[in-house]
Amino acid sequence: MSIVAEQLDQRLRQLDPQTAARVERMVREILAITAPIASSKGAPAAHSSAPLSSLAGYAEPMGAMTNEEIDRAVYGG
Repeated sequence: MSIVAEQLDQRLRQLDPQTAARVERMVREILAITAPIASSKGAPAAHSSAPLSSLAGYAEPMGAMTNEEIDRAVYGG
């Protein structure tokens, strides 16, 4: 296990259950957005050296928005 994984595990054990669940959810989201994207043939695409900032389009598919703009997009108005 890497030192980061060990530190994360130790910290999760020290946190209250609600905070630990939030941290775990964030880590799982990071793992999901950094997973290799499958090619059209179902095999993972080749790893690129693009920085994580290039993944912003997946995290923010509508681009950067203010909270007010997000509320209008979600709830209408």
